[in-house]
Amino acid sequence: MVFASYQLKNREDDITNTETGEFSHTVEDDTDLGFGKITWQATDRDRLVFTYFNDPRDLSGSRSTTTVYNRQRTQKTGGDNYKIDYSHSWDDFIINAGYMEHEAEFSTVALDKSTRSDIAFLSTSPSQSQTDIGGLGADTIRERNKKAAYIDFTYYLDTDFGDHTFEAGYSVETNENISNSVYNGGPQYNSIAASDSGVTFETYATGQWTGEKGLAAADYTRVAQALNDSGNLHGADLNNDGVISDDEVKAIVFDSTANNPTGDVNAYQIEQVQQATSKLETKGKMAFLQDTFTIDNVTIKAGLRAEKWDHIASTGETIFTFDWEVAPRLSVIYDIFGDGDSKVWAFGGRYYDPLRTDMTSFAGNLTGSVLEERVYVNDDWVTFRTRGGAKQQDAFFSPSTKTPYTDEYLIGYSTNLTDSTNISVTYTKRTTKDIMEDYDLSIYSEEGYMAGTSLELPLSYFGYDENPGSNYVIGTLAGAKRDYEGIEVTFKKLRADNWFMLASYTHNDAKGNSNSDGNADFQGDWEILDPRAPNMYGKQPGNVEHQFKLLGTYYFDNNFEVGAVYNWNSGTRYSKAQLISGRYLPLQVDEAYEFGGYETNWVADNSVGSEVTPSYGTLDIRVKYTHDFDQYKAEFFLDIFNILDDQATTVEQGLASGDGNFAFGEATDWVEPRRFYLGARLSF
Repeated sequence: MVFASYQLKNREDDITNTETGEFSHTVEDDTDLGFGKITWQATDRDRLVFTYFNDPRDLSGSRSTTTVYNRQRTQKTGGDNYKIDYSHSWDDFIINAGYMEHEAEFSTVALDKSTRSDIAFLSTSPSQSQTDIGGLGADTIRERNKKAAYIDFTYYLDTDFGDHTFEAGYSVETNENISNSVYNGGPQYNSIAASDSGVTFETYATGQWTGEKGLAAADYTRVAQALNDSGNLHGADLNNDGVISDDEVKAIVFDSTANNPTGDVNAYQIEQVQQATSKLETKGKMAFLQDTFTIDNVTIKAGLRAEKWDHIASTGETIFTFDWEVAPRLSVIYDIFGDGDSKVWAFGGRYYDPLRTDMTSFAGNLTGSVLEERVYVNDDWVTFRTRGGAKQQDAFFSPSTKTPYTDEYLIGYSTNLTDSTNISVTYTKRTTKDIMEDYDLSIYSEEGYMAGTSLELPLSYFGYDENPGSNYVIGTLAGAKRDYEGIEVTFKKLRADNWFMLASYTHNDAKGNSNSDGNADFQGDWEILDPRAPNMYGKQPGNVEHQFKLLGTYYFDNNFEVGAVYNWNSGTRYSKAQLISGRYLPLQVDEAYEFGGYETNWVADNSVGSEVTPSYGTLDIRVKYTHDFDQYKAEFFLDIFNILDDQATTVEQGLASGDGNFAFGEATDWVEPRRFYLGARLSF
């Protein structure tokens, strides 16, 4: 049996300049979707299936209202997917084996190749064209490929203690992250507006600026160490004791415009001093064992899943191994009256979340690009951090790093109200722990400036006897967790009397003190963002607390059918933030206070997850006609998305100082306007 399909998609969007209201540019989105499947039933017991799918996509720019034209980039994504699967069955035993490959590209090319320069303003209110100067900064070619092979077994066994279905399997998987980034226009700059010349490092790091900053308070110690190690104190030794302290770094004055590409004040730059392709890999082994059995009105499913992962550097060397982790899972379903109409169920299980290849790249980029980060100190650029390369390894996996995991529990009830209607209620609870982050040991260890405070983490916490000497270490984020509770109520009306319907309501309560998920960020190298620090635990940004869905279709006797979907949500939570090094980070209090034995400007109360976008609903309609031609079937359909043309707000500006074009809380993205999609499908 052969099945194939091919689809071409093209979309054009005219983008308006948010400053002038005039037409800016057109973004074109081209996607090719191909699918093919060949099934060969060699014998009654042998089947071979080959599947192919590809999804290349070319995007000529960004539709985001917060991206200025000079920061536009083209994107090329997607690739080919292959899978071959073989199965053989005996009377009570089935074996299944297969192999798959997935080739995925995610490349970006800057339209503007000029030097990138981000300008921060303190005393005046700029436009975004004044803060975001120059091009995107780099062209990056990425390939993220996957190869996997598997073998599964299923065995059916009838016993006096119930009917059993035993399942077991083993698989291996390799993930590749191949990246080649080329900086455009020399070093990239984060500068200070000329009108704010003369501010100190501390004011730059902690003030509420408009525009992206390149330095934070977390950099005080790094810069002090770089100056001390260089042997040239660059006139920053204010008390003439021969050693630069954090307080002396805070007092550094930024007032020079020498050779600055925009004529603004020099503060921070990052330069690519070595350019090369980097290939990182993760290799995993996974196994599972499961038994499903029924005794009278009770069905029990019990199983174990185990996995092991190796992280491989660009040199081909294995830099860390996460040893076998075993995750148990158990579910119980009870048919209350034994007639299949009403049931209750419960589930408990653990899911591990292996670290992705971006963390392998962080710790294993030993032969690829090398970046130098610099701060301007009294008429000279001082390198305070080197990223990538073997000379100064960016990070190590600390020996005590654990695999992040989530424990999930569900209980539910379902009952048939009539032959065609059903209502169900499900309660879900999830807790995520052992979250990963990168740590700066110069902050947290017994040698760091948090030593002696409640946030200190000795070297032994990371499994070290001495500092390994890298910029960072990847470790388990102390005290980090995410808690989720949800209730879902669903009503279903199966297709009968020419129509069906589904309605559901979901309440999501998500709290936590970390949004980290396999991406090295600031929580391990800035004490104010430590999960254990004040005001970090609370409502999770990105959560939608209330959702309602109603959908249904009516089938006419003349081969027409009309369907509709209505989706409503209560809005998305987001934080009131400041922009530092491309990250939206929560605001700080204006006046420092002591916590756990350390005084600083901690995160402000009611900053993390404090804001919510407006609620809105959308209604989509489909009209479809089907006609049979002997061995062929033709389908013609019209989809109308957002038929009410309600362009409600979906995203609001989260930066407390705005971005130059949009003030805090102002809408930056909306539901797309009413759209029509006319299609046809021929099946044979």
